[in-house]
Amino acid sequence: MKIIYPMQENNKNFTISYSGFAPTKEVESFLNLRIEKLLDIVPIHSNIALRLAYRNGKYLGKLSIFSLFNRFSSKNKSTNLEEAYNQLEKDILKQVNSWKKVRFHHQPTNLKEV
Repeated sequence: MKIIYPMQENNKNFTISYSGFAPTKEVESFLNLRIEKLLDIVPIHSNIALRLAYRNGKYLGKLSIFSLFNRFSSKNKSTNLEEAYNQLEKDILKQVNSWKKVRFHHQPTNLKEV
């Protein structure tokens, strides 16, 4: 079973796909809320793809963020869905924060006045 929920709102795009299980309304709400919050942190006009599968008693997750500036991706597995997602998000946030430090740290120093 594969269920995909694309969301598009104010140039914010994300897709959540499920395989091997049907999410409850609570799970859907939890994930939608967390991804909407994540969209406020990642580079502008990013697209987020969350893939969740249930196999052999474990939730397998992949969270990918595609932007004009960079691509961020994380994979994880856990016996608990919320724990799996939390670890994906934590890893993505580390990547985004590292990127922001590098991106905004290297400002041109030899600019001439126009």
